Amino acid sequence: MRRAVDFEGAGPSFRPKVMDIHFLCDNVPYRVPAKPWTSVTGDAELVSHLVSLYFTWDYPFHSFLDRDVFLTHMSRGDTSSQFCSPFLVNALLSNACHFSDYTEAYVDPGDIVTKGADFLAEAERLRESDTAKLSLAYLQGTLLLYERYSISGNDDLGYKSLHQAIRTGESLGLIGPLPYRMMPAPLSEDMEMSIRRTAWGLFHIDTVVHADFLRPSLINQVNVPRPDRTLTSESERWVPYPSHRQACPSWLSQYFDESCNLCEVARDISQSFGRAASSDDHKRSVKEALYERLCRWYDALPDIFSPDKLLPPYINLLRMRFHTLVITLLSYTSPPEDVGLGLEVAPKTPESPVELTPVPKYNEPEIVLSSAREIASLVVRHRQQFGMSRAHHFALYAINLALFTMVERGLFDILDPDFLSLASAFAIMASRSQLGKSLFHMFRQSVRAKGQGQRIRESTTATDDMRALFGDATPHTLWDEYAKGLEKLDADERYHGSEWEGDRTLFDMLDRYESLSLGKDEIAPERFRTG
Repeated sequence: MRRAVDFEGAGPSFRPKVMDIHFLCDNVPYRVPAKPWTSVTGDAELVSHLVSLYFTWDYPFHSFLDRDVFLTHMSRGDTSSQFCSPFLVNALLSNACHFSDYTEAYVDPGDIVTKGADFLAEAERLRESDTAKLSLAYLQGTLLLYERYSISGNDDLGYKSLHQAIRTGESLGLIGPLPYRMMPAPLSEDMEMSIRRTAWGLFHIDTVVHADFLRPSLINQVNVPRPDRTLTSESERWVPYPSHRQACPSWLSQYFDESCNLCEVARDISQSFGRAASSDDHKRSVKEALYERLCRWYDALPDIFSPDKLLPPYINLLRMRFHTLVITLLSYTSPPEDVGLGLEVAPKTPESPVELTPVPKYNEPEIVLSSAREIASLVVRHRQQFGMSRAHHFALYAINLALFTMVERGLFDILDPDFLSLASAFAIMASRSQLGKSLFHMFRQSVRAKGQGQRIRESTTATDDMRALFGDATPHTLWDEYAKGLEKLDADERYHGSEWEGDRTLFDMLDRYESLSLGKDEIAPERFRTG
């Protein structure tokens, strides 16, 4: 049974229905009732299993609700609570199904598109009938739907949900120019903690999404203090439920504070994207200043986050996020002055004569490739310690970005150990969602276009899986079926089509990633295209 629970493979697995859930719930971290929160199931053990999966693997990265407050109020079963609602619970359960391989997580076992679909339908129905649309629970549920839609990629609902959450946060005064005005003081301790967590969690998501896709972030300021950075002791543990892998210190409070520090740098980086610069000198100085801020943040990380320690996966993801920001920042090319996209133009500075143009301060291509290799190292550590089958969605983005960097920059070597280890991890994660499958198909096309199939077929060091993946000379393989979701790119001219032939830029790849997951942002202008 333990081997079954720890199993990690390249595709979804299915297990006996009743015995597994009851076995797992003997040691479930969070035990909560099913009723009166959802009409999808009355099985409290299934709901406890899913809630525990969510708070173990998904919640820590963004942390946009207060876990202890939510669980306390869910356990009470009071649907009039300000901190828990049927809409919020069903949205959470829908997300949690992404991290479960058990048949109860599917409407149609074997079809990943139906994972959590019944809870999602219930959440969508409750959202429409919810009269408390200016509440923390409504805002939190909307953010959960954003996460759900960004993995499924259906109907371009990712950005729409994020924008709705931001508008709600602005209406409540948590973010933006209006002062906080949710309710008069004094606030209860539960309300104070929940307000802080939700406001900064919303800011966290905004900066991650927009920096990822080279868009200017929408939230400039948060109007409430950050959650306190309590110095949690090493005795507070993060347990990798439902596996029997080793637990480790949580450091969740310290993690979130450091992650918010990085968010403030990421906000400024994202707001430099798309802004026309009038001189190469100005562009270079802005990029170098932002890169140096990133490095100062990284160098100031506490000793408890040292990579030689056993750390929870979200701290590994924090380091991955640093490296993705380095890659996107140093790879980005600003539009010329006459392609300003309606954004603020930087101050004019005179161009240096060609013969006096200063040497760049940093070797940007070398730094970018080094960050891709650091992501590979972090993924190896994550896989050894916790496996990839329940890795957070952000790891999919980081792995995809690192692989693209390695394939499209310099002298690509298909037998590079870092490339092969990342490709193997990508194959595992890709099978967990339709978005992953679509991205993996484009990645495989890009690699095969490099014409190194014979090298890997003849290799004695590559695994059989890697040889089959990149060296198969037959016109059709199992992996070609991953192209099923790409027809979305051909349905709207804004998506620039599904063809992926020849060399592509980072911006081409991110454009398609964004289209497949979040749709097109109706607020942001068309991304400047460098080629």
